Amino acid sequence: MTHDFGLHFTQELGNRFGPDPDLWPETTELVTPFLAIVVNAMGLDDGLRWFEAARQAHRCVTEAERDRSYNFGFAR
Repeated sequence: MTHDFGLHFTQELGNRFGPDPDLWPETTELVTPFLAIVVNAMGLDDGLRWFEAARQAHRCVTEAERDRSYNFGFAR
């Protein structure tokens, strides 16, 4: 599937952070092409599931760090 995800994502970043890309978080320059590669390679639905899995993994790590409980998901 080829579509211009990068363009639309950049437009959404502009909506979120303002029209001046110099004021956006520095990581957006690196992340935007990566996300476009994932969506173009996997397709939108699988890409969204992949991003959701990454979000859930990040949440688990953040909660474990906050609670100082590193169970690695074994004690769910």
